[in-house]
Parts: sequence; C-alpha cells; structure tokens
Amino acid sequence: MNINHVEVQAAVVRPFLDHYELQGVAVDPLTGKYYVSSGHGFPDDSMVYIYDNAAAFEADNASGAISLGDYDLGQYDIGGTYFAVRGGEIIGRTNEARVEEDPFPDQTYLAKWDASDGSLDQKGDPIPGLIGENGAGTFDWGGFTAVNTIQDSTGIYVVGRIDDSTWQVSKIDPDTLNAIESKTFAAGGLGYGFAVDGTFFFGDSFGSEHIGTAFDFETGVKTAIDVNIAIPGDDYTTNVAYDAAADSVYITNSETDEISVVHNISEILFA
Repeated sequence: MNINHVEVQAAVVRPFLDHYELQGVAVDPLTGKYYVSSGHGFPDDSMVYIYDNAAAFEADNASGAISLGDYDLGQYDIGGTYFAVRGGEIIGRTNEARVEEDPFPDQTYLAKWDASDGSLDQKGDPIPGLIGENGAGTFDWGGFTAVNTIQDSTGIYVVGRIDDSTWQVSKIDPDTLNAIESKTFAAGGLGYGFAVDGTFFFGDSFGSEHIGTAFDFETGVKTAIDVNIAIPGDDYTTNVAYDAAADSVYITNSETDEISVVHNISEILFA
C-alpha cells in the first residue's frame, strides 16, 4: 500500500450520454465489454448501452442497447450508479420503490439481468446489516448508493453502511447473489469507492479529489492514505469503475457530464 502523498491527473475520455443526468459504468472481465446505465433508477431511464471494448466505449460507439424493463409493469432496472457485469449477466440492486410517494428503493438484495435481452432472471437474499435507505445508507451525495456493487480481479462485492459510523464490505457469490463473507470498518461519510485487487479505496466526499481511506478485505485492515486524483472541472463524483484487465479506473463527474480515466492505477496505489 502506498501511504505517501500522491497526485495524479485523470484524462477526460468521453462525455455522458446526453440524455442521462447520472451515469454508471461497468466492465465485464470475461468478455471485455463495457456497459453504461443511466444510474437513475427512474422509470424513464431503463436503458443500458453496450460497448465491445475500451476503445469503443471511449469513442461512444455502442454496439447495442437493451431495456431492463417497464416500470409500469412492475419490471425494475438498476437502482443506483454502481453495478457489475460478469459473463453477460448484469448484477446490481433493483430500483424497487417502497411506495409511490417515496420512490427510493431500500431493499438490500441484488438482482441479475441477462445482458442479451434485459430480462431479470434472478434475485438474491437481502444482504445482512445494510441500511439500504437513501441518505442514511449511502455515499454522501445520496443517489441510491446504499447497495453498491463493485467488481475487481478478486470478485464481486457490495459496499454500504450499517450505521452512521460503520461501513460494510460483503463478498458476493455470483451464482446465488448472496453474501459469502462480510467485514466492516469504521468511517463517517464517504463520497465514492472502487476496488483494486481486493483493496477498496474511498474518496473523502463526492466533491473531493482526495482518496483518504483504503480497506483490505482479506485482512480487514483500514489504512489512511493520501492520494489525489485530479479530474478536469468542478467535482461531483457519482461512480468509479475499475477495468482489471487494463488496470484503469473510470471516474464519472456529474458536474461536467464527463468520464475520465487513470491508467496503470495499481502502480499509483501500491507503489
């Protein structure tokens, strides 16, 4: 772990899809395909766009798009900006609202959609401990981020809060969507997160370029770090996704509606 002060500049690679206010990105490690969802979980944004590789993603040259369902028919898309894809299966929390007057989801289970046709094929069990509610259980900007599906070279995980001073990381069985093992660490508000080789890295807030917290899932040890990833323009980080094959992180900035990249991120974080 690199505990020295580090500064790195991210480079803008593409704008948001112009009809999406928020955006989530995921990379399928088995196929190399990239996926972009609305990150809303709102009824009018159920589309996921598919890109064959990193070059196509950065050029916004989609090879296809699928709908994850019709909200009015009780079909739910992804609730939140964080999701994962593995072997053509999209994994994330559903936008399953509680009641019409309070449309934010609060359930803590994951679902699996078929990326070929958008059908919701499976639901897991609720993940024990997670709050699930928008605000109390989320990153500090809200945005349905109480159940964050994060993937790296070691597997698929869910990150969320269990109380106002404790966060939980749960490793997920990709077949059952249930938690295999969960570990916690003490922290207050955090803004965003991603994982590299089993270690989770967290930004201080959605408006901060500073990453001050690292959590090693295997050892359960939290470490204070001092990494600053500068992104062009004012910051409003709403999603970070890791491409393990390319060792790159993609950062979505909802203030500028742009996605930036940092290559060779392991050399920076573990130097």
